[in-house]
Amino acid sequence: FYSWAATGCSLLSVAIVDGEPSLLVVDYEQPQRYGTQPVAVRVPIPQGEEKAARQIAESLCPGA
Repeated sequence: FYSWAATGCSLLSVAIVDGEPSLLVVDYEQPQRYGTQPVAVRVPIPQGEEKAARQIAESLCPGA
């Protein structure tokens, strides 16, 4: 479970990384005791769902 909507978290970027399989990558940072920690969530995109993944990326981070 990942939550970039928790208090103090910041969504940094959302990107599609082409490959086999392609990935939807969500980068955010979360507060820790002495600063923030970057987190990268990599979600495999099923074949044929690239268009839906791009729509999700755009809805999470316009301009992605």
